[in-house]
Amino acid sequence: MIVNKAYKDASAKTLSFKLDGISGVSEVSAETGEPVAADYDAATGLLSGAFAPGEGRLYAIEDDGYEYVGPQQPVTAPADAPPLSPIGNIAFKKSVQASSDYLAYGWNKNLLVDGIKIGINSDNGDKGWTSVPSNTPPAAPEWIRIDLAGEHQVNRVKLWPRNDQNTHVGEAFPLDFRVLVSKDDANWTEVAARTATPKPTDGAPLVIDIDSVPARYVKIEFTQLRKEGVYLVQLAEVEIFADPPASLLELALTPKALSVGGKRPPVGARVAKRSGAGSRGIG
Repeated sequence: MIVNKAYKDASAKTLSFKLDGISGVSEVSAETGEPVAADYDAATGLLSGAFAPGEGRLYAIEDDGYEYVGPQQPVTAPADAPPLSPIGNIAFKKSVQASSDYLAYGWNKNLLVDGIKIGINSDNGDKGWTSVPSNTPPAAPEWIRIDLAGEHQVNRVKLWPRNDQNTHVGEAFPLDFRVLVSKDDANWTEVAARTATPKPTDGAPLVIDIDSVPARYVKIEFTQLRKEGVYLVQLAEVEIFADPPASLLELALTPKALSVGGKRPPVGARVAKRSGAGSRGIG
């Protein structure tokens, strides 16, 4: 960043800088953020520019295989309806267990509850959770289990499909699965099931609404996997919602002192009351 700090001089200043060994320089447009041509001579290494009083310019040095490519278009998750419960996603950052966990190339069961619904499109960028691939259908269902760290009236589960920045959308989304809940991690009750689930193509979550049920643990068993060359199940995120609590904590504050005008009385000062119209503090 180069700035003309001669604020009181109304005339523009021509500034020149010698940059040795730099193959290219571009200016970053203050309007668009895109690179534009700069007055730079690679043969002499001289960078020049006219600067008005207080004017600053940002330059990008291009060398050693690196260059400025301008602002990137953000990738956002599909529009999502507000949750039924004002307490939000209660699975966020909770403990997750899984029947298998690949633990490579950006896959980890803990990423199921990290709040990130769009993965990174690179070999090691965070993506979500995947079961260990199998050439044949697994003998036992793959599963994930989330400990909500307390009992809640669970009423909704959302399964976000794999989505690596709009690539691999919906790959390995499960065909058949069921949702189970438990209070003690020993006795389980099935509350929802899906079969022949279509492969998601738009990145939107599959929303499973259930009758409000008390639960601390939520388990999803994947009874039939989609074959993507091999058999496996992949998800970007799992969200769980619940009814709001029956009662809310309320706080009331009682002042120790009251003043009207003047200086604030010391802590513990008494408030004098006089007969007639109301009372006032002693200032």
